[in-house]
Amino acid sequence: MQPFQFQYNWLLTALGLVPILVLILLWALYKKRKITKKLGDPELIKKLTAAYSPANFLFKFLLLTIGLSAIILAAANLQKPGKGDSLNRKGVDVLIALDVSKSMLAEDSKPNRLEKARQFVYKLMEALPDDRIGLVVFAGHAYLQMPLTSDHSAARLYVQNASPENVPTQGTVIGEALKTGNGAFNSKERKFKSIILITDGEDHDAEALQLAPSLASNGVMINSIGLGSPEGSTIIDPATDTYKKDKQGQPVVSKLNEDLLERLNKIEYYAQPYPKSLDNSFSREVILPVLEEFPISIEDKLRTYTEHIAVQMAKHIQMIAKKEKLEFDSKDKFLATGGGAFNKFLIERIQAQTKIPVEVPGDETVKFKEALVIAFMGVLRMRNEVNVLKSVTGATKDSIGGAVYRP
Repeated sequence: MQPFQFQYNWLLTALGLVPILVLILLWALYKKRKITKKLGDPELIKKLTAAYSPANFLFKFLLLTIGLSAIILAAANLQKPGKGDSLNRKGVDVLIALDVSKSMLAEDSKPNRLEKARQFVYKLMEALPDDRIGLVVFAGHAYLQMPLTSDHSAARLYVQNASPENVPTQGTVIGEALKTGNGAFNSKERKFKSIILITDGEDHDAEALQLAPSLASNGVMINSIGLGSPEGSTIIDPATDTYKKDKQGQPVVSKLNEDLLERLNKIEYYAQPYPKSLDNSFSREVILPVLEEFPISIEDKLRTYTEHIAVQMAKHIQMIAKKEKLEFDSKDKFLATGGGAFNKFLIERIQAQTKIPVEVPGDETVKFKEALVIAFMGVLRMRNEVNVLKSVTGATKDSIGGAVYRP
């Protein structure tokens, strides 16, 4: 039989207050007797203090000492090992990482992807009555919506209220969701931990792939559940309760070609070190031939190529930051002022992949900046001065580029 034990042994040190109180009592009694002798006739003093009872005083002190000791012992939590304290733990900690991006409103899984995910979580909780449940919601950022709890009724309420409105920034940051979920676990425990990742998978997050092995080494099991069909689906806009449409009035379909994206990301140029640069011939001679190999719609090619741009930007920002020893914090933003700044969906995907907010100025500022830069390069060209720097392009030397056409 195992002996009794305290859960918080360090609190027992507070019992050292008891002998200190006894010493204070003895000192007080000594001082009292000394002062009494100085006051005069002992018999007279005894009559004047007849209402005072030394026995009551000592009884009160004894109650105080016993009460203090009881409080300390109760706080230390004396425990008796029993059957429930065997080494075989029954329950596990399950963290649900739920994608709440707007693409989860697509209706290829009825009634929609998000509601389908909720239904799955409800069934999962019913099947795990002894487990603690936690919830992380994510889109462009990840948030711990509910810490680990055994209160499944509260967990069900949080899952029911999970929606795109919970996360104002759109995207699908799977890596950040895994990090946030891992932070909810007890770091001292190296097992009994699981993350259930529920997403429609519209993010190709290199960070997530790097995180998975390290989480596994810390005892965190990751189980992923994909939602949606390969064909994609239209998306309901909660603000209007109608299908989202493009500028031509056509319904937007959430669809991405995995094989094409993988092929684009494997282009040899992207493996070359920074600094480097491209010109229009790269698109004509390298990108277009790859796109033409895939017999898919123009819309799907554009969707996939947009994702490809965002993936490569995130990858190369990390490459530059590593070489230049740059560190980003929560206050940092990217300023987008090129022609691509007018493509709102591209900006959304860049923000989702880089995990850094993208600042886009007004249309006039973007146009003015483009005109100003081109004009400045033209002036340098007319002066026959360097307007292309090797530190930016990766070339072996600075150069003079461009042509000036006079009216």
